[in-house]
Amino acid sequence: MFLLAVAERSIRKRAINPKKLHGVDWALGYPLVPEPFIDAGHKLERAVYLHWRRQREDLGYLGEDREIDLVVNPERPEQLVNVALSVSGSETYDRETAGLQWAAGRMPRARRILAVQELPDREVPEGIDVIGAWRYLLGDIGNT
Repeated sequence: MFLLAVAERSIRKRAINPKKLHGVDWALGYPLVPEPFIDAGHKLERAVYLHWRRQREDLGYLGEDREIDLVVNPERPEQLVNVALSVSGSETYDRETAGLQWAAGRMPRARRILAVQELPDREVPEGIDVIGAWRYLLGDIGNT
């Protein structure tokens, strides 16, 4: 298990706030959880986390009013990443894009990325890059 701390400068806040758990391998959950209850969106989020975890350890998340799944380099944020299987539903779309817009107020210099399995067929707010998860995991984030 990997623990992902909240992306805060304060050591106290990082210690007090809950940590997200990311298993080394989502397949280890199969014996414990029946197949219909395994969330493909969580598996995709874990894949993106593990992609970054193999490269570096300075990772965090934001989770107050809104949630950001992954903050790359919380001390000097480089990327704010939300991961979703699909944003075709308006509730999911609103939640994911609103989270990235909210986080931009806290970390304005960080690139805002929404990595998705299925690309949306609607316009996204300015400043948010929507990238296919497969492309993101391959490191091809320059071409959105």
